[in-house]
Amino acid sequence: MDFNGDRYYNLNRILLSTIGLWPHRYITLRQIQFVVLSFILISVTFPQLTKIIMATNDVDLIIRILATALPFMLFTVKYITFYVVAENITELMLQIQNDWNALRDNYELEIIHQYAKAARLFTASIATLIYVSLIVVMCIQYVPSFLDIIVPLNESRHVELLFEVEYFLDPEKYYHTIQFHLDVGLFFAAMTILSTESFCLSLAIHAFGMFKITSYRMERIIDKSESNTFMGKHCPFHDNIITAVNSHRRAIQFSEIVKSTFAVPYLALILLGVTSSSVSLFLLFQVITTSSTVEDLIKSIIMVICHFVYMFATNYAGQKFIDYDADVYRKICSIQWYEAPLRTQKQILFIIQKTIKSYRVDVGGLYSPSLEGFTMLASTSLSYFTVLCSTKKQ
Repeated sequence: MDFNGDRYYNLNRILLSTIGLWPHRYITLRQIQFVVLSFILISVTFPQLTKIIMATNDVDLIIRILATALPFMLFTVKYITFYVVAENITELMLQIQNDWNALRDNYELEIIHQYAKAARLFTASIATLIYVSLIVVMCIQYVPSFLDIIVPLNESRHVELLFEVEYFLDPEKYYHTIQFHLDVGLFFAAMTILSTESFCLSLAIHAFGMFKITSYRMERIIDKSESNTFMGKHCPFHDNIITAVNSHRRAIQFSEIVKSTFAVPYLALILLGVTSSSVSLFLLFQVITTSSTVEDLIKSIIMVICHFVYMFATNYAGQKFIDYDADVYRKICSIQWYEAPLRTQKQILFIIQKTIKSYRVDVGGLYSPSLEGFTMLASTSLSYFTVLCSTKKQ
């Protein structure tokens, strides 16, 4: 696929291809990648769940395990569901190509370039942040072993695994083997969330660009340079209306493809995400109220922040869909429609009726991402958190 804006999506293509989610022509290679990565993610999740079974009477330990096991379950579900709908990526990229090729005005091209650059910048920034964080986390795990070599003590320094897991092996004897397996799982889990979410973000930003172009076209339905001939000309206004309506239709159509592709997976992620954030909050509460180490406190705070930042980012993107579509309505209402021919006024009236209700990217018809939705999810997480606290007190 080659078009003028293809270069802005090269990073997304590389990231998705790395984990077998880009629908390239090497189908067998993609299937092998899927099997291997699914096995890795499941193989890291399973020992954590096994640890829960082994710790049936230790509620505190179960909470600590769930705080990491639930995100890994979320990553696994994300990867598998994204692979199932990966073929729709071709349709989405083709739609993006058609949108770019349909633009003729220099200002419209400038808008779409601006939004595509923003998408690429966001992808690169998120990738940098995640990779740096991965390197730091992995290096910290081996600091005690490194210090044993540089500054040895009478006995080896205490080391802990990255997660609470049960491999039915001696954790001290096979520490490096187990830790390497957990590091590999963490790396591919991070790759999964980075590749999928950055691509979804790029799709959303492209839709925002199309809504912005629609607003621009709505403003130009009545060309002020022809103010002296408003009552005499109809065709120019008619053509402008067609162009604006087609642009709005394309923006809605693209958003609908994105929604139909990712609605069901995100519904499952919302359920897992709310549960996981509640458990993370409860773990932070436990760490604060007990004599835990500073390292445990930092880990708990980071986990809570990551949950709520991710929750806010996805809902903020849904809010922007509403805002951009509402801007189309404001632009069509602000034009000098009363100076246009009667037939054009009637056509503008139909557009106003069509755009009066803001577009929403609902998830399975049950939930609409927005700032209001974020408040609802955060409130639900806090409610589950209080339930866990009350259970603990009993």
